[in-house]
Amino acid sequence: MKKELIALQPQLMEAAKVTQAMIEVIEKESKEVEIKSELVKEDEAVAHVQAEEATAIKADCMGDLASALPQLESKYKLLPQKALY
Repeated sequence: MKKELIALQPQLMEAAKVTQAMIEVIEKESKEVEIKSELVKEDEAVAHVQAEEATAIKADCMGDLASALPQLESKYKLLPQKALY
């Protein structure tokens, strides 16, 4: 068994090198992902604020439209039917 381990030593050393290289790549990529994740969180916060602002603008517009439509309909009824064609 000892002879087998000695014979496998070069393969184990190569596997250790490959594993270490993979660990280094994963650590590097993990740092990059962390940075990008922070950027995404910041973008998400900005998008959330913009969505809230858009919702408020929409509500304001819908309120204006709700008050304007009855006036439009009442004026429309006053027009002579021939003027509509």
